[in-house]
Amino acid sequence: GKIQRFSTSTNAVTTTVVIPGANFVDVAVSPTGRTLYAADSDGNTIHVFDATTGLATATISGFSAPIAIALSPDANRAYVANQTARTVTVVDTTTNTIVTTFSVSSTSAPTDLVVSPDGSLVYVTVGSALQVRSASDGTLQKNYALAGNAPAVALSATSAFVAVDTPFSVESALLSGTTSET
Repeated sequence: GKIQRFSTSTNAVTTTVVIPGANFVDVAVSPTGRTLYAADSDGNTIHVFDATTGLATATISGFSAPIAIALSPDANRAYVANQTARTVTVVDTTTNTIVTTFSVSSTSAPTDLVVSPDGSLVYVTVGSALQVRSASDGTLQKNYALAGNAPAVALSATSAFVAVDTPFSVESALLSGTTSET
């Protein structure tokens, strides 16, 4: 139930926010650095804070054990991975309302997600797959099968990087020169 802001110049805590009973599992900050979104898995909510002062500005309900949150590059949309419902919920951050929810799997829960630099795609780790979905309506664009469960994903300008919990298969792929799982 605690979020702490650290100064990168002094390595010191500058702000601490406590929400009793909350279980924060992920955070996202707007590109301006002014707004913080925190996923509260136990409360099935997203808490919105002024990142400078730490004051709560909104609470958005309607999630199902939210586990990860990512913002579009313009910060007008927040994408929230829901573990229990196996869905991704899209939030309009200008009104703090849910726009749509799309299913990602009937058998595996999403664990992480990230939005492409142009805001058109959402990359979602789901079980042993990386799904590439349309950011506007959740339509599946591409599904990459992985050798193990994928708990995390990150993007660079040209690549998606996925953590896979089966080290032997990743090591084998790297040693053989296979890059299909990168």
